[in-house]
Amino acid sequence: MSDHIPTPDANKPRQILWRFYAQQTLLCASATERPIAFDNKDRPGIMLASALRTYVNRYPATPAQRVAIFTKKADGHRTASDLRASGVPIAAVIDTCADAPLSPDYQVLRGAQVVDSKGRLGLTFIDMKLADGSTRTVECAALGVSGGWNPNVHLTCHQRGRPTWDDSHAAFLPGHGLPLGMAVAGAAQSAFSTHAALSSGAHTGAQMFGIKAAEIPHAEDAPIEKTPFWVAAGASRAKLDQQNDVTVKDLKLSHQEMVPFR
Repeated sequence: MSDHIPTPDANKPRQILWRFYAQQTLLCASATERPIAFDNKDRPGIMLASALRTYVNRYPATPAQRVAIFTKKADGHRTASDLRASGVPIAAVIDTCADAPLSPDYQVLRGAQVVDSKGRLGLTFIDMKLADGSTRTVECAALGVSGGWNPNVHLTCHQRGRPTWDDSHAAFLPGHGLPLGMAVAGAAQSAFSTHAALSSGAHTGAQMFGIKAAEIPHAEDAPIEKTPFWVAAGASRAKLDQQNDVTVKDLKLSHQEMVPFR
């Protein structure tokens, strides 16, 4: 390199590109929480449930003093429990499952869905469709949404690697043809519970590097809900991609146009 030299040698290059390749790589890239689409879900105050959990557990802060959760079973309830333990009032947990777990600490609306939001400068109310078909409005200033998890497979796609769709997880998982020397563990390989992620990392690492697997500390191993829930009832122009202004209606139209070419 000669960019740093006041009077560089005419025969030397200005810059050099160095490429470093690891012989072995253990990728633990975790997973990204799925949103659930419903009308006006782009209103300020609506976020992923894991973001709410990060606020209270890592920072400790809360985006609002009255919070609701829209979920499908386990992860949304974990967020509600953490918020409640930090003293944040829970307006309601809206769970799409008819057999959702109940809690003595907050109201759980089984088989319900959030279908709309209201508020001028931010979220103030959510409209819900209950299991019996009736509607209800709940006041809240923040809504955490949890629709499941997608493994982060992006780094496995380098060097022409291609992910594989898995129906049982309703998600793309790392496929064959990973970058040379790479192995994947944890939530990136669909081991979503804490215990499963720790076990996956310890055993995969031990196998890769020829060492004894570390003792796994005690951690929860609650089953993770894998059946997807993508869109609330009646949603048509619900935002899927706020940055590019893509809605549920756009996606349905795109799917219709693609079907004849299969």
